[in-house]
Amino acid sequence: MVPQPPRKAGGFNQWLWGEERRDPEGYRCRVGALWTHLFLWRGYAIVLAQTVWIAREETWAQYLRNDFWRAHEHHHFVQEREYFGGNTVRYALAFVWQYARHMSHDKAPLEIEANEAAARWVEAKKQAAPPTGE
Repeated sequence: MVPQPPRKAGGFNQWLWGEERRDPEGYRCRVGALWTHLFLWRGYAIVLAQTVWIAREETWAQYLRNDFWRAHEHHHFVQEREYFGGNTVRYALAFVWQYARHMSHDKAPLEIEANEAAARWVEAKKQAAPPTGE
């Protein structure tokens, strides 16, 4: 993917591409892009072009509070880069094919793998956390 210059905040570019942000782990996110309001209206997120895309501020706030969800989306970064060589079109088509083939988001192998990776990450984070006094 060709690096793009940062877009100026506000105005037409923000309306079209959303506002660029970073999640707590430093992954690139965009909130409020025009197309996300058409396709992510139920409060979901999608990873495309090494970016987590989210439509609404409420969804962004939920995403920030949910370690498992963030880890799940972060694993999609790994999948896009390692399995599809960073080719976003091939990556997206693989998801569409898996969703159609398995007639489900949750039964798609790439989603199952992302869930398993997220569960491992959350467990590792719990194990690394200092004990709390009781």
